[in-house]
Amino acid sequence: RKVRVRSRAEPGCMFCFVSDNGPSLLFEQKQELSSLDRRLSAEERLRRTRMKFEVTNKATVLDVAKRHFGRFWLTSYSDVTAETCKKRVVCGAVDKQPMTERFGVCYIAEVENCKEVSDLICLKCGTGSRNSMPRSRMESGCIVLMLPDESPRPTPPSKSEPATSAKRPTPSTEDPTGASDAKRAKSSGGPTLPLVTSGHRQTAGTTGAFATLKSAPGQALAVEEPSTSADPEGDLRYKQICVIEKRLATLLPTLPREQLSTPFVQKKLELYMQKQVGRLDKFKDDIARVWRAYVDRTKEET
Repeated sequence: RKVRVRSRAEPGCMFCFVSDNGPSLLFEQKQELSSLDRRLSAEERLRRTRMKFEVTNKATVLDVAKRHFGRFWLTSYSDVTAETCKKRVVCGAVDKQPMTERFGVCYIAEVENCKEVSDLICLKCGTGSRNSMPRSRMESGCIVLMLPDESPRPTPPSKSEPATSAKRPTPSTEDPTGASDAKRAKSSGGPTLPLVTSGHRQTAGTTGAFATLKSAPGQALAVEEPSTSADPEGDLRYKQICVIEKRLATLLPTLPREQLSTPFVQKKLELYMQKQVGRLDKFKDDIARVWRAYVDRTKEET
């Protein structure tokens, strides 16, 4: 599949089809991508990461911070579970460097008040490798403490080894001139296949959600060079949509159901959030999706 399976939180049946012809072309193309490629879903990046995760409690996180004074990186994610927090970590970055590349161990603790616990750790253990205290909200969520990756990186095979033992270069490998394998293969003119990313929530109007992979007859599959930096714009939009969904969950039950429409709900939401008229125009599709899902859910309940 190119995207996640759409399922409902209700009883039913799960099924799958198995191909007798081996792995699909899409699967083989995904295998060629780096674990940091944003075209991969958050779940796939989590499966591939070398970072070790440990879900623990507040006391353990505080003890780890004391034992690694000045070396840890502390942050928090509000309104998420530990499993969702892992996906946010593998897709996040620190100083434009992926967290999974900079850190090797991640401790996660679910807490009732992120700001209270974050301030407590900073008070007793300092800010670690940060220059300032982490920004946290007074909401439930997860406290995340990461430690540097001290494990040795795998070394490339030596020239004395036979050619059969050489590993296939990853998409991020570049030659001494700075040109990647994908850039050298751009002129191949081979067929183009779409690949959808699921690293962030897919929303209407989002461009860049599709990428292309090119191949030429008789040549190895080449992919575009993945970006090792995070997508701050995509992260911001994801957070904005989460806020809108949270506000609508409170607002929709107070509105008359027979008057629900996208313009009506948007107007009430802008008033509720004290925003200027038309400020949420770019979120019309998300507003429509949320209120329609609310109507469907309430019909099923009645």
